[in-house]
Amino acid sequence: MESLGIPSPVEELAQAGYLEHPWVLLLGMLPVALAVRDTWKNRGRECVRASLFAWVAPSALFLAVVILAAGPRTVTHTQGERAPTNVQFCIDVSGSMTMRFGLDQNRYEGALDGAQRFMDERRWDAFGLSFFGNSFLQWVPVTPHQSAITCAAQFMRPEKLPARFGGTEIRKALLGCRSALARAAKGKRVIVLMSDGFAADLRGALSQDVARVLRDQDISLYMVHMATSDVPQDFLEIARSMNGEAFHAPTPEQLDLTFNRIGDLLGSEREARRSEVAPDDARWRAIVAVLIGSIVFVPLLRFSLQGVGR
Repeated sequence: MESLGIPSPVEELAQAGYLEHPWVLLLGMLPVALAVRDTWKNRGRECVRASLFAWVAPSALFLAVVILAAGPRTVTHTQGERAPTNVQFCIDVSGSMTMRFGLDQNRYEGALDGAQRFMDERRWDAFGLSFFGNSFLQWVPVTPHQSAITCAAQFMRPEKLPARFGGTEIRKALLGCRSALARAAKGKRVIVLMSDGFAADLRGALSQDVARVLRDQDISLYMVHMATSDVPQDFLEIARSMNGEAFHAPTPEQLDLTFNRIGDLLGSEREARRSEVAPDDARWRAIVAVLIGSIVFVPLLRFSLQGVGR
């Protein structure tokens, strides 16, 4: 079996970690060998059957001793789970978000559809929804009930909003998202901000100031630039300084790829199921096994041999 690369049963037990000393099981062949020798010695006599029967009790006890000495371990299966990620969507509702995005949508509608598909693929996470322009509005608090976002989003459209939502103050939006995530349940905190504008309130030291505030609360930032222009440098700097990234998604296809990438960065639903072997100390087992073998097995073995010899 070794030449074919096939592990023996003892090797499989050793690899699985079910026994502390799996090789001790080889001693279990001893009573079998003695029984075969005794039977062969008494072949042709009427005592052969009695000889075999006499070996049953001591052999069973000896095998129990061997298994105990091998140090059986406790194997338990646990389902490792991580806390859900709290994702705060923050969507630009300025006038430019009504520009065409793909064949039959504007940028605002594309942003909502992308967020919805992302939620559909991550049912185990919690999500919140906010909107911003020159003002910030927390629309749906972070919740595991994603239907709340699906139902509430249809009541907000850029063309129906007052003039104070016409600009793009991203710094104000990020600070608003920080407050929303501070009330979220335990778990990773993430902001996914979607915009097509340039932030006048993130120039220079202001971007580093807000990044420092959010980093202090372990918040990561992913910024999605939906305009055809290049991603603003301020977006790149602040996102990367917060363990995140800035993406360019001027088309629906690129937006899908962006959300796929964000999903990869956030990780999967749960850790893989794993088996845990309890690290039992088998020394006392071996000591007890030797004592049992000395006290029980030897007298029984002598008695059985005396019975056979009569």
